[in-house]
Amino acid sequence: MPVGAEPLDFQEIIKSKKVKFIKLPYRVSKDKERLSEIYKKFIKDDSIVSINHPMVEKTIKNNKRINFNNLKANSRFELYISVDLLDFDKLSKFQFNLKKSQRTTQEKLDKLKEELSESPLRASVFYMASYGSFTQNNPAHADVTFLQNSPISLGLSVSYYPKEKPYNFAGSIYYSYLTTALIDQTDDEVKVDPEIGGNIYFSYKLKSPKMSWYTGFDFEKFNTFNLENLQKNALVTFDTNQVIYLTVGASRSIDILGHKFFTKLSYSHSIVSSRDNSFAASEYNETFSGSKVLFYLFKNLGNSFFAHSLFKYHWMSGPSDITTLRLGLGFGYIL
Repeated sequence: MPVGAEPLDFQEIIKSKKVKFIKLPYRVSKDKERLSEIYKKFIKDDSIVSINHPMVEKTIKNNKRINFNNLKANSRFELYISVDLLDFDKLSKFQFNLKKSQRTTQEKLDKLKEELSESPLRASVFYMASYGSFTQNNPAHADVTFLQNSPISLGLSVSYYPKEKPYNFAGSIYYSYLTTALIDQTDDEVKVDPEIGGNIYFSYKLKSPKMSWYTGFDFEKFNTFNLENLQKNALVTFDTNQVIYLTVGASRSIDILGHKFFTKLSYSHSIVSSRDNSFAASEYNETFSGSKVLFYLFKNLGNSFFAHSLFKYHWMSGPSDITTLRLGLGFGYIL
């Protein structure tokens, strides 16, 4: 079975990459100016800030010499502002009121805005190598078990994010090169054709708990042994299978030992299947049907690179019973 590819949640990746706060030098304009008034000069108008907000706590913690309950005119401190609440127009105006040596350069400001902008269309390319086992059996004919390894799987993932919507559309395609298989019944090594696949999902992001649910369709094109031909004629031939699955899953970011990972867990069940039979005199013309589960793990490495891994398990029935187990590890680049 193909090693598979999972569309990435690029919004989660952007959030994991970007800075959480910016730091500004601030001079109090009048006696007893309130910290909430100061923040209103820099954050979006509809933002609500309390004393327990992380940016307020960070400002107070890093300016211990300042009494924020009784600010004095012309006193100075470092103001921390959450990037999520920042109003860039207000910040730009503030820059011109500072001495040149104190300003955040326009270049840095533009770069920050670019990092925070969420393009409606995002894409990545990836490489993955995988190791797995394949078992196919029909009690009336033969059993086949072999290692199904893929040193090279290449893919493309694309996501579309409608502006200011809690949902997105994502899809991916991939190609897997498989090594030769050693068949116990013949002691021969046979070449296994490459496998391809793809998917398209609709994903909806929940506010609480902070996770996304997604559903959509997976497609896989893969080969299986024709066990009749193997048993009757001692010939190794392959049937080509094409399967469409209905998939449901969930994704979220998690922290492990201080590092942020993006995870996905999904279940898929076949809804459409076809098989090109390689043995003309075959008594079995059924197609394969069944299910698969997949667990995916992603880690951002910085500079648009990432590492990822997956675990995938298939179980299918038809002219024979099939089970496959695959473990994959690789890296990719966000375009």
